[in-house]
Amino acid sequence: MPRYYGTEGARCPVGLLIDSREYNEDIEGTAVSKIYEEIPSLQEVDVLLLSAIQLAHDNSATDWSVGVQSRKEARKEFKKGLQRIAKKFELEIPRKVRNNG
Repeated sequence: MPRYYGTEGARCPVGLLIDSREYNEDIEGTAVSKIYEEIPSLQEVDVLLLSAIQLAHDNSATDWSVGVQSRKEARKEFKKGLQRIAKKFELEIPRKVRNNG
């Protein structure tokens, strides 16, 4: 279940794109494809790309906050997901980012 804004200022990757003035708690638990039209700051990015990023994030760990997977494993899995997304959407990951972490 997506959580765009978490506790202590944490946000998921898609949540980072949601302007705080556009945020309301009612969007929590709702797929990005369902809230895309109501949040202008998201419309700067393709909805299919946002959905893919959300899915990669959600699949990388069941619950990051309680560490169902170790953070290292979750980060590694999320990075693999982002690499697949980059390839699918014909995006280039800068070398500095690609080699980091």
